[in-house]
Amino acid sequence: MCHIVSIAKRKDSFMKQNSFCCADGSISLVTNDVPDQLYNLFVSNTAESTQFQTYVRTYNNKFAFTSFGVKFNRNLCRRNRGIYTFRAQGQIYHYLSDLIPSNGQPSNLQLYFYDIEHEFENRIVDSIRMDPSIIAQLMDLLHVNPYSTFFRSIGDLPNLEYQKICIKSDPGLDQRVFNAPTSSEVAAIWVENDDSEHLTPRDIFVFNHIGGSHLVQYYFRCYDPLQYPLLFPLGDIGWHQGIQRINKRTASVSTNNCTTQLIDPHQSTSAEELLRREQQG
Repeated sequence: MCHIVSIAKRKDSFMKQNSFCCADGSISLVTNDVPDQLYNLFVSNTAESTQFQTYVRTYNNKFAFTSFGVKFNRNLCRRNRGIYTFRAQGQIYHYLSDLIPSNGQPSNLQLYFYDIEHEFENRIVDSIRMDPSIIAQLMDLLHVNPYSTFFRSIGDLPNLEYQKICIKSDPGLDQRVFNAPTSSEVAAIWVENDDSEHLTPRDIFVFNHIGGSHLVQYYFRCYDPLQYPLLFPLGDIGWHQGIQRINKRTASVSTNNCTTQLIDPHQSTSAEELLRREQQG
């Protein structure tokens, strides 16, 4: 059973039940493995660890494969009056950027393969709060990350600006069994054209053509590992739509279950189609 306590007051709100996240204890996420060096940065009391903990979100963003997108109330974010408040309006999105930076300055996944000779310099540029030695440590630690390994391997591809990146989502995998994918099993593959007839129906492919970016939806199993590499350094699978339960014989399927209310990504073959279905509700 999860230990999340709801603060919902309404009697008819499903959020007042402690089964909202874990389906009454039938869903249990596997504890992520963390390299000792990274673990020490998170929990130690040294000056280096304290500096890392203070700016941990900044460090994570420098290594995130996706970018963060949200509509927010700008008036509440102003620091000239009252308490700083960040209030999201609507859904939070994670974006998968183009493979080639539009302004010549790489960011997010581009940092793993674009201008790799200057990767260290590109990661610390305009980041006066970050410790260069910590950046170097994180670069070394994340070499074991399967997404990092994959993106680094595409740097030598010819005509990179014409390539298309795809996300392969298979939420049917049991997170308890397939918790740590290898670099060949990560949720990204390359295709040479838009013909999807040869693709299995259990795959969703988000084609990222040059000149635009697409969304990584929250029900993809790669959603968290791509955005929070410091929390998922080995690319562990997080919560996803259709995550399997511990005891299927006794677990009932309810319309209030959050995993049954989501749009099935298996029924979409492109980002455009998936976004249209989401907008239609």
